[in-house]
Amino acid sequence: MVKSKQISLEILRSLGINEVIIFGLRQQNHTHHYIHKSLYKAFSAIVEGYDYINVSWKDNTILEGDIPRNKLYISYTVPGYYDNNIPLGKDNYYLVHGTSGATSTRYIDDIFERTLFFDEFRGDPNAPVRLAQNHVFQHLVKNRPAAEADFLPASGDRDLPFEYFSKSTRTLVTAWATDLLPGEIDQALAGIPKLASKQQANENVVFVGSVWHRNIAELGELVGACVSEGLRLQIYGGCIDREFIRNYGHQADIIEGAVSDEEARKLTGEARIAPSIQGAGQIGYYIPCRIFKNGSYGSALVSNNRLITSIFGSDCIIDRNISSLIRSSLNDTRINDADYLSSVMQDIAQKHTYFNRIETMLRHLVQ
Repeated sequence: MVKSKQISLEILRSLGINEVIIFGLRQQNHTHHYIHKSLYKAFSAIVEGYDYINVSWKDNTILEGDIPRNKLYISYTVPGYYDNNIPLGKDNYYLVHGTSGATSTRYIDDIFERTLFFDEFRGDPNAPVRLAQNHVFQHLVKNRPAAEADFLPASGDRDLPFEYFSKSTRTLVTAWATDLLPGEIDQALAGIPKLASKQQANENVVFVGSVWHRNIAELGELVGACVSEGLRLQIYGGCIDREFIRNYGHQADIIEGAVSDEEARKLTGEARIAPSIQGAGQIGYYIPCRIFKNGSYGSALVSNNRLITSIFGSDCIIDRNISSLIRSSLNDTRINDADYLSSVMQDIAQKHTYFNRIETMLRHLVQ
């Protein structure tokens, strides 16, 4: 059994948990639906074969009857209406995603010692601008004199540069991960030589994700870069700006609508290049789940965000200028190299799946 999986199961058993409940976001109306989906998948795999813990995913609906006991709830509290019906009870535990939602403070008032807040990494969590946006911190400062900006590197044997923990606010800062589990990545490794050959013969660049005000300028640059290099850009997404379609629909294949997980893996894995492109407002302080997914699907780590090198080092192909990024990717001998792709996949399987993230959350929940 994978080490992180075993540790997580042992913690769940020690807490007396009889059910893990992913709460809210079952519908695909928010990007964090996919985070909940990955957590549901990973928790289900963690307890597989252990009959005393169930895993469920429930809508944000009003509970009838008494508050359940011995549950672990995972909720999303930003902007505050995805978990308003969650039952709060002193016999349960809570992993709460989000500290900037005003309603996150109710967990403090009722069940603080049984709650772990977690946020995705967006730069130094001790920075004044981050603390000003942290409703949990602001609430505690006013009501608990012991609260302070005490985020320190999270404990553990991986020492990842983006994980911080604040003991006084019970908040973990971490990053997202791939939606694949280690076993799925291990199974895919055998097909990498064949996949690399497909990539070399492919002239398509693939981007799977939203095109909106945060990244529309950069995706427009990507269209121009692909045209200049004689490549065909294919964009797949459930949320694509209408103006972007009007301006670039004749230069790129723009396919609206969510694609299945399996189709996203195939499209990304077989593309010549599948870059992770971020908008200017995210570059330098936000690590997207896309980079972990792309690498685990067998695609080279191509990005316009240099912050990613803090995790993957020289395995990344990085350039803020997107035209230069595409050009340097085409000239990089690793881009469709089976050994390089396999190495990246193995690294992600060991460090960047939701087995890893859940283990880190549970270890800090019981601190």
